[in-house]
Amino acid sequence: MNLERVRGRIQYFGEFKPTLDVLNDLQKQFLLHVPFENLDIHLNIPLDYSSKNVFNKIIENHRGGVCYENNSLFYDILKAIGFQVNFISGEMFKGLPLKNDLDHMHMALLVRIDDEIFLVDVGNGKSFGSPIPIIKKTYSKGEDSDYIVDDFQDMKALYFKDSNGVLTPRYVFDLFPKKREDFKQACVFIETSTDSVFLKETLVSLYQEEGRTTLTGAKLISTKGVNKLTSYMSSIEELKTVLKSTFNIALDEAQLEQLHKKTNELLIL
Repeated sequence: MNLERVRGRIQYFGEFKPTLDVLNDLQKQFLLHVPFENLDIHLNIPLDYSSKNVFNKIIENHRGGVCYENNSLFYDILKAIGFQVNFISGEMFKGLPLKNDLDHMHMALLVRIDDEIFLVDVGNGKSFGSPIPIIKKTYSKGEDSDYIVDDFQDMKALYFKDSNGVLTPRYVFDLFPKKREDFKQACVFIETSTDSVFLKETLVSLYQEEGRTTLTGAKLISTKGVNKLTSYMSSIEELKTVLKSTFNIALDEAQLEQLHKKTNELLIL
């Protein structure tokens, strides 16, 4: 793991040591510079979240990824620094009953520091603020809500406060350590199954200090506080410009044409 290459990619200029302050800063900088995106799925490029591939894709080629990619890379970074970190699996909450029995559909991380365990996640399309303690229940101020980890049946859940102030699960997870390869079947599912939300449209989303910018199909939404600006990409040049200027993603002409065809079809629909 070349931590200096990581430093430049996520613009982190602090120390590399296994402390809570460093973990907090690393998670924030990662989210600010690495988008949550599924473009490879729509470019017919098989997902590969091995250590070598995620480093090359995200650090060297300035791309982002889905949870398996972003959190795998972050796991490798934390391990290289000396953190005690494990993969865990969860399920994005869409009501009861749970649909996949936490069958590795979402990858997140648990990091132990001293006598506390923290939930860490750079791949769920939201910033929940600082790493959230599991043992000592403490709220974290996220990009659009307050978040906390608490019990859910015999498991745990990451809760957020909805518009009425009611705690609602964002996703449910267990505390059992997982291996990287445990997520392979779920990874194949999201890129091949007709039931996968990732196949429905292209998605690139990046957290920002004052909000978030998301490109969904041909629609670009920029949110800053309560203000939301929506525009549409109708040409390859517009798509190329937005991907580069907003998300720092540079694709070749064939890939841009392939994505433009998909996004233009969605725009027509």
